[in-house]
Amino acid sequence: MKIDINKMMKDLRRGSLPSSEVIVKETFDRLGITPSHISKVTARQEFNNLLFNVFNETLYVLEEYEGKTYARGIAERLISLTRPIINKAEIINREKGFESALIYTLENWYIPLRKAFLSISQSRKTRGGRDFELQFGYLLELAKIPYRKERRSDRVDFLIPLLKNFSLKKI
Repeated sequence: MKIDINKMMKDLRRGSLPSSEVIVKETFDRLGITPSHISKVTARQEFNNLLFNVFNETLYVLEEYEGKTYARGIAERLISLTRPIINKAEIINREKGFESALIYTLENWYIPLRKAFLSISQSRKTRGGRDFELQFGYLLELAKIPYRKERRSDRVDFLIPLLKNFSLKKI
């Protein structure tokens, strides 16, 4: 029985997981890191701490959405895609009990589950770069530090504030 886990996971994510923009915005709101709560001066003085806190909290916000999406979604999709395994597990449950049925199901679902969790891990890595770019950009905006986003076909890993905004002194 061949299951296209990549398609299954893509379908799960598509309808249920918010975009990076939504997740990062929610994180800033939860932490109270907004123009009405943080001044430009504070944003500049506490930039590193704010970025550290936002970086960590964004993962928690994402994990909340992942839990809602994946915990039930993966099980429901695997049940529908592996009906013969579920039918046999139901028989085992009646004959030998729940534990035996669960072990049988997990033994048969090991590879699809492993692939599903690998997909989640890879998705996080992809999102992580975008999330960090948004976090950094929002903090630069909050600190009123102008920057330019590069519009390129390949991904840029970070943003650099415009050099004219820094006073550089020779030592």
